[in-house]
Formats: sequence, C-alpha cells, structure tokens
Amino acid sequence: MTQLRKMMLDELQRRNYAQSTVEAYINALREFAAYFKRPPDQLGPEHIRQFQLYLIRDRKLAINTVKQRMAAVQFFFARTLKRPYLREDFPYPKGPRRLPVILSQEEVTRLIDSASNLSHRAILMTLYSTGIRRSGLVHLKIGDIDSKRMLIHVLQGKGSKDRDVPLSPKLLETLREYWRWAKPTPYLFPGQPGKRGADVPLTTKAVWHACHGAAQRAGIQKKISPHGLRHAYATHLLESGADLRTIQLLLGHTDIKHTTVYLPLSQRHLHAVSRPPLEVADIICAVGRSFIEKNRSWLTGLHRKVLSAIERCRTAALGGHKDQCSRCGYQAISYNSCRNRHCPKCQTNARDKWLAARQRELLAVPYVHVVFTLPHELAPLALYNKRLLYDLLFKHQRRQPAGDRCRFQAPWRGDRLLKRAPHLGVEPAAPSPCPLCNPGRWPVPGP
Repeated sequence: MTQLRKMMLDELQRRNYAQSTVEAYINALREFAAYFKRPPDQLGPEHIRQFQLYLIRDRKLAINTVKQRMAAVQFFFARTLKRPYLREDFPYPKGPRRLPVILSQEEVTRLIDSASNLSHRAILMTLYSTGIRRSGLVHLKIGDIDSKRMLIHVLQGKGSKDRDVPLSPKLLETLREYWRWAKPTPYLFPGQPGKRGADVPLTTKAVWHACHGAAQRAGIQKKISPHGLRHAYATHLLESGADLRTIQLLLGHTDIKHTTVYLPLSQRHLHAVSRPPLEVADIICAVGRSFIEKNRSWLTGLHRKVLSAIERCRTAALGGHKDQCSRCGYQAISYNSCRNRHCPKCQTNARDKWLAARQRELLAVPYVHVVFTLPHELAPLALYNKRLLYDLLFKHQRRQPAGDRCRFQAPWRGDRLLKRAPHLGVEPAAPSPCPLCNPGRWPVPGP
C-alpha cells in the first residue's frame, strides 16, 4: 500500500464513510492516476478538467458516475492533501431529472406470483411490503423480524441509520412458510452453500436477478429493478392517503425533499389538479339550452334572461377592450360583464357589501327563523299584484319590535317552484321561538 493510499484511507475512516464509498473512492483515484500515468499528488486543476472530459466524452459514463469520480478526486485534494482548491475546480455536470417507473398494484401482484420459487417470492414480497433497499434486505437477520409488535428492524441501513418498518400479516405468513422450507440462519436470505457459505448474506446481484426473472415471466414490459418496488411502495402509500412525513420515516430519507419526488407519480394528486373546477357558466353553456326546453312550462322570462346573461358574461358576445404593454407589447383582452345581479362573476362585490350592511343592522342577540304561509285566498292577489301586496306586508313588518327582519320567500316542493303559494319569512330577535308559548310577542295582522 502506497503512502498516498494509506493517507486517503485514514481520512475516509476518520469520517466513518461506508465501506462501499471507501472502495469507490479508492478505485476512482486509481483510475485518475492511471489515466495520466503519474502519481495523483503531481496532478493539478488542468488534469482534473481533462479527466472529467475524458469520462464524459470518451467513456460516455452516466452523469451520476462522473459525479462520483469527481467527488473522489475532490476528497483526495481537499481532505487528504489539504490543497486550497476552489469549488469551481471540481464542477459537477448537470444531469437529466427522470421520474422513476412505477408499477401498478395489479402489476406488482403479477410480479410476485411469477416468482420462480418460495425464496424469490419472499424476497419480492419483502421488498414491496416494506420499501426496504436491497442492500438492507440481504442483511436482514431472523432476529430482526418482530412478530409480536409486527415490525421489521432495519439495522444500519443507508447512512448508518436504524429504522423500523411495518410487518403486514400476509408478509409474516409468507416468511414463516419460507422459514419452514429453508430454515435460514442467521441471515433471513443467506448465500448459497458451497459458494459463499450459509453464514454470509445473499448478494444484491442475486436479488436483482430474482426481480428481473419474475418480470420476464410476468410479461411486464416496464424496466423493473428491486429499487422499483421501493418506488411503488411509496407511491401506493401516497395514493392511499399517507402523508409525506410518514413516508419519509418509513423510507429512511434524511430530507423530505427526497420524498416529494413521489408527488408527481401519485394518481390521486395528479387527478386532483387535472382540470380546473367548474363554474356556473360552464354548466349553463353545456346543458342550459336543454334545461330551458325541458322546463319551458314554468320558466319565466326573467329566468331565461338570467341564464342568457350568465352564459354570455365576460365573453366576446358582449364585447370588450384590449390592453397592451408599452414595453414588451403583450396584449390582454378584457371582456365586458353582463352586470346581472344573479351572475356569480359580476355582482360579487356588490353582494358582499350588501350582506355586510345587513349584518351591521342586526342586534347582538340570538335570532330565529319563522316562515308564514299567506292564506290561500290571497294567493291570486299575490300572483297578479306582487308589488302592492308585498309592500303592505313589509310595511306591516316594520311595526314589529326592533331587530326583526322580514323577507319574501319563494318556496319549493321537490323540484317545482310553488309560484301560487308565497311565503313570508321573518327573523325575529325573540327569547322564545314558539308563538304558542309567547303569543304576545307576535303582532296580529290588522284588517
């Protein structure tokens, strides 16, 4: 072992880097020195630039692989040799951001059912049911399965962190069947006897082959890997209503921003914003004419006028004006409103102001709502003399105690407007809502 390699190993061990990271950094530095056929401590920023271009242009390595090589070179110069290089001397290439491939629940079922043996079936079920990484899967031991608390202990996972994941009853049943068949010890999925021995874990490559073989037998055309089952686990949790914080803890993410990648993959979240909410005008434009034809017998001219106004509101049918920016030339068209008081787009501000004014007139006391049906004998008068009759009713209501409010109500029975049975609604500030209990509270109409 050379002195430079020993120095780099010491710095890596001081920071407690994972063994896989240590091996990757040592191999990357060896490749860096072999490319120039010189010791790495005799190289500088220009050599770093040439080596990075060689990895990208000539070897055409993946962007993440290039980033790993550059991280190893940066660690050697900055941490081992303590050279004052700037961050700009180690640029990381920008890579494409791709969304992971997600299996549907039906495809996951087909994948698990296509496992070649019980061991592979248990592997695939554990990957999907817990969202565990394959490196954590192969290091699971029998003692990590807690059937009493229905948990699986993932010890020293990525980042040297422990965490617990839920153990489903169906997975527990499969693992028990697998244990009775294979009798594994101490690892849940041990290596093959005669090759690496039974006291060592299964290789991660064997997990990949189990997943790839099952996908081929299931006829699934998507690109599938063991990590894809982890993505499917998180996405299906999100679709079923789990919050991001819970998913972050189950997956073992340090930062929740790594968990938010599943938001654009969830069908529930995509469909929630797939279209804007319908407005009243949209409904009237779609079915307004058929509604008028079907209910022509009772719709009045006022009803048709309101429907037409809402349909034409803020459209080219009512005209408008064009605004143009004097700097960039951007143009925007503002269409005129129908100014109908029943239109939800036009008179919103006026309605809110009116309601606020009526609210200020109310007293700070409880109110009740009482509806009086006018005598049947007055129905013809009310039908043909609305203004006269209702003016008399409202004038009479003004003689009631302060705080009482009165309004006309057009009652409905089912889906039919009772035009010939007008009602009068009164909202008195009364201590007793019952006129029988407090008859003196209610004024008796005069002749």
